[in-house]
Amino acid sequence: MAQCQRGSSDTYLNYACYTRLKDKFDVINPGDTGYRHLGKAKEKIKVNHENYPIKYEEFFKNLASYLQQDGIFVEADRIIPCRYTNYLLNKKLIKDDMYLSNPNYGILKDFVKEFHRSKSSIGDGEICSSEIQFLEYEEYKKMELLYDLYDKYITLTQRYKPYKYDACNILSKFIMTYNDSINSYQKTDEKLIKKLIDLKELIGKNVLPNNEGCQKKITHFTLSDIENKKIEEENRKRIEEQRQEQEKQERLEREKQERLEREKQEQLEQEKQLEHKQLERVELQRHLQTRPLLPNSNEQRQQYGVPYIPASSLPPIHESGLAEPYNSQSFGESEHSEIKMEQSQDQDVLGQMQNAFSSIVRNVDPAPVLGVSGGMGVLFILFKYTPVGSFFGGRRGRFRQIPRTFGGFPPGYFGNFQEYDGGLIGYSPMSISSLAE
Repeated sequence: MAQCQRGSSDTYLNYACYTRLKDKFDVINPGDTGYRHLGKAKEKIKVNHENYPIKYEEFFKNLASYLQQDGIFVEADRIIPCRYTNYLLNKKLIKDDMYLSNPNYGILKDFVKEFHRSKSSIGDGEICSSEIQFLEYEEYKKMELLYDLYDKYITLTQRYKPYKYDACNILSKFIMTYNDSINSYQKTDEKLIKKLIDLKELIGKNVLPNNEGCQKKITHFTLSDIENKKIEEENRKRIEEQRQEQEKQERLEREKQERLEREKQEQLEQEKQLEHKQLERVELQRHLQTRPLLPNSNEQRQQYGVPYIPASSLPPIHESGLAEPYNSQSFGESEHSEIKMEQSQDQDVLGQMQNAFSSIVRNVDPAPVLGVSGGMGVLFILFKYTPVGSFFGGRRGRFRQIPRTFGGFPPGYFGNFQEYDGGLIGYSPMSISSLAE
């Protein structure tokens, strides 16, 4: 029986244990076996206590009924039912005005021993006989007060109510007794106060919700020092938890701000690096724009009206007089020119010019070309079939079979033509300089 095990408060029964013992001990009925052990115990008592008063007969009967509850003594800690037995004996002694007679307890102790001997349970007899003793009146009154409140709670919660049952009246008396007990004993008996607090919680849980109409007729429970301390402790704990939670939130917020600040700094650094790269790119573009560059291949083709013909599609040229100068030297460019063009642009322009000249050689009359030396043949083709010859010879627009658009020459001189005896090249025979070869 778990509800009747010894703990830190053995003086007072808890509510569960009290109801368990009350059910067994309230009805006095030793039974046939109990009466047989009762007779044997009385015979032994007469030997040591001759002529004991007849009023003890009722005490013996009650004790025989209590001690015959073997199940209780097996299930519970034996000390607990034995102490409750002693409480009931003191209650009857006080009721019968036999409370202060010390010999009474001696006779009762001996009866308990003899009753257990008759049951062949001498050990149990020794345990219970040691608990049969005089209770101080103050101690007895506190036990009576607590157990009386237990009885009121039983009346309030039991299914079958007594005659003239008044829940509000019982509840009002309960609260008054409770408050008086708190004020009287909270400084001296903490064990009793704890049992009262436990009972008040049962009232609040199982009685008050079912008797809301009594709220205006009853007073409120008084808070004990234990409860006030508990409330203060809970408040301190709650405040501490709130403080810790606030510190946690502040720490998280601080860490968040620090993280955002780091991310902001990283973003600024990235923006600075990007801005620096953009400045470098702009500076590089400005530098490239200020350099003297030749037009790109597309612009050249558009300016000269020369269609783009892939080199792979052109047939090989076998004329020995034209091949060597065609491949070995760029037209209009000195070997010692100070203008340095990028290799890719040179190859692009020369390749297109080579393609153009190759196309011309295939499509024009080869007689004039093959009748002169290689260098002169190239010049012949240049001045007869290109806008260069048209520009110098005044033949603009006459030969529609070749493009006539030519943007003119840049200011200065036409490179290398001064070496060929200078002058305007027209329709008359050319003056061939010795430098031509």
